Amino acid sequence: MSHQLCVLFAVGLLLPLLATAQDTLETPAEKDSAFIEIAGFGATESGHLPFWLHTNQWGTMPKSGNGGRIRAGWEGSYNLAQWSRKSGAKIIGGIEVVENITKDAGFLLPQAYVGLQAGPFEFFVGRKKQQVGLADSTLGSGSYAMSGNALPNFRYQFGFPKFTNVPYTRGWLQFMATYSDGFMDKNRPVVTNLRLHQKQFYLRLGSPEGRLSVYGGINHQAQWGGQSPYYVNPRDAEDKQMPRSAKTYLEMVFGTRGLQAGPDVNDSTNGTGYHLGTIDLGFEIRTYEADLLIYRQNIFEDGSLYRLNNIADGLNGIRVRRKNIYGSFIEIHEGVLEFLYTKSQGGRESEIQNPQKRGRYNYYNNYQVRDGWSYQNRTIGTPFITPGVDTRQLGQGLLYGDSFTNNNRVWVTHLGLKGSIANQIIWTTRLSYSRNFGTYDLEDAWPEEGIDQFSGLISLQHRTSWMGGVTIGLDLAMDYGDLFPVSYGGMLSLRKNLHF
Repeated sequence: MSHQLCVLFAVGLLLPLLATAQDTLETPAEKDSAFIEIAGFGATESGHLPFWLHTNQWGTMPKSGNGGRIRAGWEGSYNLAQWSRKSGAKIIGGIEVVENITKDAGFLLPQAYVGLQAGPFEFFVGRKKQQVGLADSTLGSGSYAMSGNALPNFRYQFGFPKFTNVPYTRGWLQFMATYSDGFMDKNRPVVTNLRLHQKQFYLRLGSPEGRLSVYGGINHQAQWGGQSPYYVNPRDAEDKQMPRSAKTYLEMVFGTRGLQAGPDVNDSTNGTGYHLGTIDLGFEIRTYEADLLIYRQNIFEDGSLYRLNNIADGLNGIRVRRKNIYGSFIEIHEGVLEFLYTKSQGGRESEIQNPQKRGRYNYYNNYQVRDGWSYQNRTIGTPFITPGVDTRQLGQGLLYGDSFTNNNRVWVTHLGLKGSIANQIIWTTRLSYSRNFGTYDLEDAWPEEGIDQFSGLISLQHRTSWMGGVTIGLDLAMDYGDLFPVSYGGMLSLRKNLHF
């Protein structure tokens, strides 16, 4: 029996099991949810699915080929024994499986985790879908740090993933904080056995039921401890192992690596490993008619934001959510407008000993971690900083070395909308126009005026009464410009949600 037929057989068994599952613990389970989905997709340019068909899908959609896929998933929680009910302690878990039926068929596991919740505190081990950064996570273009564009990495994480009241502030001050360590994908082309550290801390001032809330916070990511052919230890020329001792871990976490701390020039000047993140600010205004969120993500890599020489770079966004829908034939419920700018990077000059001329930050590329800010060759952060393999049709002259991206100097205008038709069909759009300027290292190879690209998507969803409620989805997308091949594509899907 082929691999695809095995998956179909397993899904056939899974559906009735999900529909009749019972809690086996002594205390009743909270309401769990599961789903199963089948879909077919294709494009006029079989070697390239349009950008918004495969982007921000947690790495589960292929970038090319015509075919189909099967997805199934479950998430739930179970209360612990009677003594823990007061604290709200419970076991949490989730799993999602994806089988793409294409020329290069592949089985994926975008989510598989188990953990513990006690009130607002959460701990889990495994893969779990999460986005990092103050931004809209549904209609937006994607956060700079972690956008949902790539498969989640395997990690352990603990903290408070939702805004939680600070004691004695009567709900006027809340915080969100998480801390995690994990592993990157094993089959990276250049750097192997790489580790990932991630943490975030955010504050919200103002009651969530009030008229105004102010947000601020920071997220920090670091890739470290891998084995790289570019890492040279003068004490042992054959040793390609980047530092990974307990002392190195603390230096990486706190960013305290000094000028004389390491044998490698990258360690001694920029710190151990590859660091990036954003400092985010925003505020939300709530009125009777709508909620308005305005946000800004400021980029830092290796001390760039500290010197303020790349302050022009960042993600700016505004989101409007309507509260009162009046039943018009075509309604707009929500809209997001974003502007991403990464052209500055501190300028084209770079002198390590001169803080005023320390530019060319080369976002998502790194001297040691040549595979860059990626997971299985997909950008972890904003998808508009594109992998070099996605733009090969531009010519080999625009690729260099083993670096991950050849296009990290961009500006993007993005519009996302969501609404309904006749109160029966939910529609969403993602419309993005970008101008791409390559990298400073390839400045002479890219056109001075940049390369223009438009990518668009419209999605329609309608929930039917068939089989107790099956949702039919239709996605239509296009790419038009010179960055990607001109392509038109679509996907038709059937999804059944289960609650028990």
